[in-house]
Amino acid sequence: MGTARQEHRFEFPAAAIAQAAEAEASYHEIRASWWTAEYGMAVEKVRATAFVEIREYEVTGGKRADVVVNYGDPAAYKRMGEAFQKWEEHRLAAERYRTDARLYRTQAGRVYELDTDDVHYFRLGGEARPE
Repeated sequence: MGTARQEHRFEFPAAAIAQAAEAEASYHEIRASWWTAEYGMAVEKVRATAFVEIREYEVTGGKRADVVVNYGDPAAYKRMGEAFQKWEEHRLAAERYRTDARLYRTQAGRVYELDTDDVHYFRLGGEARPE
């Protein structure tokens, strides 16, 4: 059982949807670029601090070697993973919005009926983007 709000429909011309999709794509491209730089800085810090150590132990009949990997600065290693994930999310979102913009632009004069989720997806209600 849904609310009446879920049944509301809003009309938008395809040109307005395409323009909104372009704005979203641009936003995500800027964020992807920022996270790419963050990723690069984190990788450099990890590269400078990570090392591999081989520890040998006496065992019956000889020696056994264990490889111990130190991933370097823990905060940089965590940031590296986070930055890669964010970069990938924004890159994929930008591609998706660019495709949406191209598709809606093919029928710029057509009016589409959107539900509230669609309006929010394209930020057609004037919602601010997260920083």
